Amino acid sequence: MKVVFSTAAKRDVVRIARYIALESPMQSRAVVAQIHRRIYELEQFPRSCPTIAGVADTALRKLTVGSFNVLYAVRGDRVEVSRVLHGARDIARILADMKD
Repeated sequence: MKVVFSTAAKRDVVRIARYIALESPMQSRAVVAQIHRRIYELEQFPRSCPTIAGVADTALRKLTVGSFNVLYAVRGDRVEVSRVLHGARDIARILADMKD
């Protein structure tokens, strides 16, 4: 399996890093490293996380990393990471807005 990040997912990780770095650059690096490490573990266990009920893309799965949710789908030999969002965000609404 190969992990592929969407443009939105890359942007999400950069925003997370910048926000956390306002308080602690060291913590920012640690959080981003943890997110990346967990995402790349999906290469070995791509279907280890549950699918997300109630969303149009029934292949979409959610990996929880600390306070963040990584939204991804397994398509062929790829793990496609679509978003990396804070757990307090409304996933269904964000995904609906992406479709518009």
